[in-house]
Order: sequence, then C-alpha cells, then structure tokens
Amino acid sequence: MPSLQTPTNIDTYFIVGSYIFSFLVGGVLALSTHIKKLFNKKNEITSLPLNFVRLHTVLDEYLTEMRVKLNASRTSISKFHNGGHFFDGESILKFTTTNESCSLGINHTIEGSQGLLITRWIGIVGILQEESTNLHYTKDIVDNQLRGYYESRNTVAFMIKSTICSKGLKTGFISVEWCEYEDIENQNIKDTLNIFEYYTRIINSTINISK
Repeated sequence: MPSLQTPTNIDTYFIVGSYIFSFLVGGVLALSTHIKKLFNKKNEITSLPLNFVRLHTVLDEYLTEMRVKLNASRTSISKFHNGGHFFDGESILKFTTTNESCSLGINHTIEGSQGLLITRWIGIVGILQEESTNLHYTKDIVDNQLRGYYESRNTVAFMIKSTICSKGLKTGFISVEWCEYEDIENQNIKDTLNIFEYYTRIINSTINISK
C-alpha cells in the first residue's frame, strides 16, 4: 500500500496563503461594487432635471418669504400619494411633506412627515374641505388625533389650504404654523389671511406651470 504523505510546512503555507488571497480579492471586489453604487447614486442626484431643481428652489424661497411676512414658525408643502393597497383593493392613502421652512430655533419636522396615513389625520381632510381658509388654534381642535399631531409639533395655531392641479384635483396642501401665541395674536387676522391666500396662489401656480 502506498504510504500517506504528511503535508510539509510549504504545503500548509500555500493552502493558508490561498485562503488569505481569496479573502482579500473578495473584499476588494465587494468594496469596488459598493463604491460603484455610491458613485451611481451620486450621479442620479446630480443629474436631476434642471427644472426640478429650479422648482423646489423657488418653492423653498416662497415658503421662506411667506413665513417671514406672517411671522410664522414653520411653513410647508405636503403632497397626497398612494401608499399601496389593502387586500380588498382599497388604496392606502398617505401624505408626505416635500418642502419646509422653519424659523431659527424651530425643529424641522419634514423627516417625520413622510408617508403618513391620511386616515390617521382625517381631521386635516375635514379642514381642507371647508369653503374658506380659517385660522385654527390647536387648543380648540376637537379631534384628539389631530390635536395631538399639532401639539407634537409645538404648534399653537395654523392655517392650511389645498394645492389643486390643472385638472381640479386636490393634490396636497400648504401649511403655515405658529409655535408662540404672541407671534399670531399681535397680527391683523384679515391681513394674515390675505398674505396666506396670496402665497398659496403663487405656490399652486408654480407647481402647475412646472408640469
């Protein structure tokens, strides 16, 4: 019978070296793939259509102008969208804040306002269905869910108005919020409403023109 040969040190070093080499090559390939994905993602962002960049730059500027003129704490634009379907085929309706402007010291809420269920904040829909725009105080809201929503944002008063597309559909809403009573109570409410109406018309027109 042929005798079994015991592996030499050279054989052992070769086997271990092969494993190490394979591990290093695999790591380099994985790192290369990761870098390529990051690069492609960066290209996707930097290659956004110029009109898209201009649109949101202009919208941010209008929100800031409106916030300053109204001495408000926060202004924002939110859009309605479909979030999938239930088993019975009914659409899961949601809304997402796309643009926001906050005064110094006021927390930005845009990150926490992504894909919110409309059914959870159905009170917002009720306000948007009102024929005229009104100033609402958080403490006076009957709907506990909606009151809690604005309290979590430290909002004491607010106004919202629908954005409407060229086909007449309500596509979302524009919001202005105050976090301090003195910021709103020292204003002429009629002037406040007129300024809000003015900017909501401009913002709505800007969104529709960009389509």
